[in-house]
Amino acid sequence: MIHTRQKLNTSERRTCFVLGLSRSSLRYQAKPTSDDELRLAMIRLAKQYGRYGYRKVTALLRMEGWRVNHKKIERLWGQEGLQLPHRHKKRRRLYHQNSSVIRLRPTHSNHIWAIDFVHDKLSNGRSYKMLTVLDEYTREALCVAVRPKMNAHDVLDALHPLLMKHGKPEFIRSDNGPEFISMHLQDWLKRVGIQPLQIYPGSPWENGYNERFNGTLRKEVLNAEWFHTTKQAQVEINAWLRQYRHAQSTFNAVHDRTKPDPMIFDAPLTELGKTQAIEVQKKVEKLDIKNVIVSPFTRTLQTAVLIFGNKVPFQINSEVREQLVNSCDVGSSPEELVKRFPQFCFNHLPELWWYDGEKDHRGISPEPEDILMERANSFVDYLRNENVHSTAIVSHGNFIRAVTGIKLQNCEVIAFNPYQS
Repeated sequence: MIHTRQKLNTSERRTCFVLGLSRSSLRYQAKPTSDDELRLAMIRLAKQYGRYGYRKVTALLRMEGWRVNHKKIERLWGQEGLQLPHRHKKRRRLYHQNSSVIRLRPTHSNHIWAIDFVHDKLSNGRSYKMLTVLDEYTREALCVAVRPKMNAHDVLDALHPLLMKHGKPEFIRSDNGPEFISMHLQDWLKRVGIQPLQIYPGSPWENGYNERFNGTLRKEVLNAEWFHTTKQAQVEINAWLRQYRHAQSTFNAVHDRTKPDPMIFDAPLTELGKTQAIEVQKKVEKLDIKNVIVSPFTRTLQTAVLIFGNKVPFQINSEVREQLVNSCDVGSSPEELVKRFPQFCFNHLPELWWYDGEKDHRGISPEPEDILMERANSFVDYLRNENVHSTAIVSHGNFIRAVTGIKLQNCEVIAFNPYQS
């Protein structure tokens, strides 16, 4: 460019016009980017989740707001000397001629549950067993029950509360272990209207969803921890299971009560959270919902939109917000919310609509339990006085517990009558 101007003795403007270039591009200088902060975040997550490879760490970084792809994280992973997971060549399988290669496939939630055992040893050398239960359609791990020993009666003890909580499945798939084919268990399944499915002997791939989960459980928990008692194993596995389920929001996906608050404010839904909300949509379609009361948090607004769309009117009410305990319970200003949800009006909300009190070391104001209960009781009075009915309330775990006395899981639906509370 400079050579052309000197040769032709033309102005910068004229030269750029002839060459079809923008004048601003002449002075552009690429800014050197530093990956130091990204490296530190990657190393922190690699230490926190010791069994994770670069792909899962990439997903966690994206949840924290980093705009990166797995190729860059793989490169930085290698530069920092972190262990790269080895890819195993897939082996070809020989299927038995009577094996159900075209096995029954799940088509909806609670269609097929898969159950299996995982064996391990404690630090003293004693063996113990774990019963894993999965919903094959949603791939949700419903439970991991840990026992020193486990027979058909123990399997029933683990399945019964799951049926009370999630409803009964149409089928339960298992291998041909003596606990699963026992007459006691088979008779009970028939009495409650569940059809058992046994895979063909020597064909564990027919129970592939459960086998994959068991492999993840062993890699990320059993091979990484040394348990002294079955109670300790149950506690650690339950903590890992909450993380594996991924609850709905990005905060839930990375939060660990034994670790510092990840400081993700007003966390949105994860992809799994969105899938859970869409699944709930099928359950509420049969209900005669006339109105929706929803908390102003991003995750509840996303949930309500995915479930109800624009079929019913929305009332955005900050009184049904979550109790402020962690960073995810700090909301966004009305100005920010209207950018994310332009279809709604947030003018009635104050600039700071969540709890604001004495700050802790994180700079967050935890909401006391008595103030939460006062807010919950006031909301129940509102429902009674306004004769609210046929209304869906999209809220949060602690607030719903304060109103109903029931602690719900993510995207769980219950009926509530304010006149009977």
